[in-house]
Amino acid sequence: MVYLKDLIKRHPLLTFFILTFTFSWAFFLIYILIPNDVSLMLVILAIYTPTYSALIISKITGNK
Repeated sequence: MVYLKDLIKRHPLLTFFILTFTFSWAFFLIYILIPNDVSLMLVILAIYTPTYSALIISKITGNK
């Protein structure tokens, strides 16, 4: 866990792009594979994935 925090602190921009790409594609793939009303909520979550990623990275790096 310490290694992961150090990696995020050393490369926050790269980690941001990896988190955003991974989570948004995961949400969209679930929407494609299971088309129903619940999966539509995942698309809405996927739209805000960059915001969630930025909040996670900011919390770990200690930036405001």
